[in-house]
Amino acid sequence: MKKYLSILLILISLQLSFSKEPLVQAEKILKILETPASITSSQDNEIQFLEDKLFQQKVKKEKFDAFTTNALAGSFLAKFKEKNDPKDLLKAGKLLEEIRQKEPSFNRIYLNLYFYNSNIHNFKGASEAIENEIRLRGKNYLHAYAFDAFRELGEIEIAKKHLAKVEAKEDFFYLTRLAALQDFEGSGGKAFETMLKAEKILLNDKHKIYPKSNLAWCYFRLADLSGHTGNPKLAVEFLFKGLAIEVNAGLLDAIGWIVYKEDKNLELAHKIYETSLLWGAEPETYLMLSEIQRNLGKLEDSKKSEENFIFIAENSDEKLNGWFDRPLALIYSEDSNKINLALKLAKRDFERRPTRESFDCLSYVYLQKGDLKLAKEFSEKALKLSKEPSVLLHSAMISSKLNEAKSCEKWQMAFEEAYELTFSEVEEIQQQIDKCQN
Repeated sequence: MKKYLSILLILISLQLSFSKEPLVQAEKILKILETPASITSSQDNEIQFLEDKLFQQKVKKEKFDAFTTNALAGSFLAKFKEKNDPKDLLKAGKLLEEIRQKEPSFNRIYLNLYFYNSNIHNFKGASEAIENEIRLRGKNYLHAYAFDAFRELGEIEIAKKHLAKVEAKEDFFYLTRLAALQDFEGSGGKAFETMLKAEKILLNDKHKIYPKSNLAWCYFRLADLSGHTGNPKLAVEFLFKGLAIEVNAGLLDAIGWIVYKEDKNLELAHKIYETSLLWGAEPETYLMLSEIQRNLGKLEDSKKSEENFIFIAENSDEKLNGWFDRPLALIYSEDSNKINLALKLAKRDFERRPTRESFDCLSYVYLQKGDLKLAKEFSEKALKLSKEPSVLLHSAMISSKLNEAKSCEKWQMAFEEAYELTFSEVEEIQQQIDKCQN
């Protein structure tokens, strides 16, 4: 469900500092928040033309037109990328399924199938589709898409092989994927330099090959990597550069996180996240709103925001399970009456996408279920893949439950890497550290 594959990760000071100048100037971001969210899409005219064409063919009882149907599916996928409305994604999926049923030999469907499956987080289906497209078309750039699919599946070595086959090593699409690989392997500095090269390509794009949204996304990634390398001030500069090109939910969420976590301006952060929802933010934004409202003491509002997310998730099309299984599993795991459902969702998420996040989710659900052996097993697997803050936090929780001697050390590690954690989680870590010191 992601136009932006991660929330902005920033290294922060966890101590309040009232003398410090805020990183995000309220007047500047408030002016941006006044920008009206567009309800139209650049794809609307094309969609209307193709829909009219198919309707006329149906009226005339002409033969099923797989080419036009596939083109319409592509337009809905492009509109989804632009507006992030799941209805457009589901319309594309329905059209692609119609092609497979009515003209199964039609082989120009695979690239659209790849994008559709990627967006519903069915990365196995995405990898199969792009490999078919590579086999049939042989286009070299397609290996970049294969890299994306296999990276999401956790098949890093296969992903690397595909990336190595991309010939245009100075192309924007290659460089962004190389940066993603470098970041995954712990080389944030190298990834940052690679993304600067990608930015330079876009800025020197004299023939306007790349859409402006690519440059906005490039600044999002540069901001993300600035945070990883301990420079949140630079992250803010990149985010405002992106917002000057276009206002979108990903950039708003990222700057909202800095306002919340670094500047500790909860009221402004709340306004930013509310505005982000108007710009098509993912439903999980409601969970961030819930956390901020809890911090503000607005407990009823906090409960309502969480209920909004649960309602959307529980009533979504089953094809969107990939969006919601993991966050729902984490929410349900807090309720003893829903712990088995939480485990079912966590397992389904793991089967779909066996990555660090899914190992971590399973470890936490098993912890809540009281199965400490499996909780530790999956936590250790998550730790081998990443030392992300949530992984360290859950590892410390499990270690404490097992009364391990090294649990205090783990709580300290979680505190030192708490840049992605909410105030509530940081408070819990601090309480555990205080216990260790007493």
